[in-house]
Amino acid sequence: MKDNLGKIAVVLSCLLFVVGCSATSSHQRPVLESITTLEQGARIAYTAGDFLSAEAYLHQLLEHEPSFAEGWFLLGNLHLRQHRFVAAQRAYEHALRLAPEHTLAWHNLAITQLRIATATLVESRRLGPLYQPELLEWLLQLQGAVSYEL
Repeated sequence: MKDNLGKIAVVLSCLLFVVGCSATSSHQRPVLESITTLEQGARIAYTAGDFLSAEAYLHQLLEHEPSFAEGWFLLGNLHLRQHRFVAAQRAYEHALRLAPEHTLAWHNLAITQLRIATATLVESRRLGPLYQPELLEWLLQLQGAVSYEL
């Protein structure tokens, strides 16, 4: 009988410990994910085409480390891929303020600006004839010949 009571006491103690731990709110036990883990999660999600998750990882990363230029570059890539050109431009410019030597950010910023110029001319063409239609044709040809780096 004493053995059974001892076993019951141990089980109850473990149960109370587990319940007590689960009752602790998440904000009392902050989970600090490393920059590397968040960056890897963003890259994996991006590569898999899960842009929503990639963006969530990047926002969390940049919230913890706003001076991480590579995070801003990756966010720019995500926006560029989604044809969110103005947001991509802002992200690349932010990355370049932090790391002016980031040559891929310069490259992708230029591609983004080409896309913005093209979209502007396409919109203008809907309203009437273009002043220089060959400019739009040239931009479209140019964009077919260049790629952006991720």
